[in-house]
Amino acid sequence: MSSLGITVTIAGRTYRLTVENSTEEELIRKASSEINEKVKMYSENYSFKDHQDLLSMVCLEIASRKLSEQTISQSEKGEILNSLNEIDKILQYENVL
Repeated sequence: MSSLGITVTIAGRTYRLTVENSTEEELIRKASSEINEKVKMYSENYSFKDHQDLLSMVCLEIASRKLSEQTISQSEKGEILNSLNEIDKILQYENVL
């Protein structure tokens, strides 16, 4: 499989990247688009000295969201495990009868 060279622009700067396939290219383009939208939103709503300030806020927002999703995921896993354990106990009890 051959690599593919792509160019994306983030906060007005151009970056040349190498991706392995079109799926990875699509993810990179969606990510850069999301970053640019958030940079624009922050630039319209907050004062800033340079784009580094905006990019830092975007990074913080995305990282916070990811960590929150991981926490929720772990909590849901715990609830599912508890439910499965309860179901298993019921099934074991019914098999004894």
